Amino acid sequence: MGELYRFNPATSRYEPADAVRRKPREMPPSRSLHASPGVVRKRPTKRQSPGRLLASASLPARYVLVSLILIFSLAAIYEESTHQAPTAIQRALPLLPPSAPRIAAPLVAETPAVIPGRAAPSGALMVAEARPTVIPAMLGSMSLGSFSGEAMDSVGLSNHSYVDIVSQYAKLRRAMHDIYGADLQDMNYYGCGLKGWQDRQRALREWMLMAGKFGDVQLALEPQTGVKAYSQFSDADLEMRGLKQVLADASNQGITVYVRFASENNLENSPFTVLHDRQRCFAFYHAAAWFKKVMPPNVRLVYSPLINTATWGGPSQQRILRWCLLGPDGDTSIWSRIGGTLYLTDWDLTRTYARYYDYMSTLSPDTPFQLCELGGPVNRKIAMLRFIHELKEGMWPRVVHVNLFAYKINTLADPAGCFGFLSKGSSESYLKSEIEHDSMQAL
Repeated sequence: MGELYRFNPATSRYEPADAVRRKPREMPPSRSLHASPGVVRKRPTKRQSPGRLLASASLPARYVLVSLILIFSLAAIYEESTHQAPTAIQRALPLLPPSAPRIAAPLVAETPAVIPGRAAPSGALMVAEARPTVIPAMLGSMSLGSFSGEAMDSVGLSNHSYVDIVSQYAKLRRAMHDIYGADLQDMNYYGCGLKGWQDRQRALREWMLMAGKFGDVQLALEPQTGVKAYSQFSDADLEMRGLKQVLADASNQGITVYVRFASENNLENSPFTVLHDRQRCFAFYHAAAWFKKVMPPNVRLVYSPLINTATWGGPSQQRILRWCLLGPDGDTSIWSRIGGTLYLTDWDLTRTYARYYDYMSTLSPDTPFQLCELGGPVNRKIAMLRFIHELKEGMWPRVVHVNLFAYKINTLADPAGCFGFLSKGSSESYLKSEIEHDSMQAL
């Protein structure tokens, strides 16, 4: 087929090869750009060839014409010999019309476009940022987030706290996109009542403002340990005042923060457990209600027990779920979503989640659901894919969001103690093609 592009000396640009060989199309007389309104220029009836024109000219005119021809010919040869050859990008482009602008150089970086209501990433996030847009990650109609230890490990981050990842956040975001195929919402953990909370809140604020450029922020809030675990949630507490300011700064940037309040407190070994204690369940509920009332309006509360235990733990677990979700007065309005953490173990994911979903739906028929953490051993990806496809097909239609959990955990479920979605030796998640497809379809 020949070359796609060829340099045209007449226009000093690369143009489709066939366009360069073709004679320029003449404008009809009535469309001449130089004609005055209402005046039609007459086209010459016969063109004179350059040889005939030269022969008919006087001797001095001949010298002038020959000199001009030589000058213009040499200039064209020099221009063609020094002009840069088309780049690989230019050769790969489809044929462009002659009027299309010449591509000077491939784009190296662009300012990422914004999510509706969000400012474009700036500062460190723009360094070597090659993608022109933020692509929110989706699985079917569900938004997607993650706590991705496998992405953090891939960029050399051994400590996965927001305190340590903020300095490498741009690199981490590129790794997450490359591994999963889109931009997942970010998730991390904040422990209350620990020393140095002022420094940690400064890092939390920085992380939250950066993570918010890619979607909603997912934050697990873990209370103090012990019997008085929920007493810290009061107007007099200085740490709570500082946390309110951090969340207000996020609100000013249009960032919504989903807070998993005291996640997995239905476990017996949880430092803020409510197991076997109705009053502790109500203390948890009142602390959550206070947090919802006092914090800025961008905060959304998520109730998040460990689903495996809640499903198979018997009647005592059902009582805990009811007391924690409804409180003493049966009011579920403080909760924006019913969450929960779900891990692939010896219990079948479908049966486990179906029982939980059905029971919680009887307690709160209209509240949306999310999976706060969905994780399992990498070597059981077929079982995980089966469950994810059931989610996508609408088996539980009120599930609106899923957080993937990839981290070292639970040697009982996996002797290697590693949950994730990245097969050994691979640089891409086994979910990448599916996430990439669903995310592009949703744009």
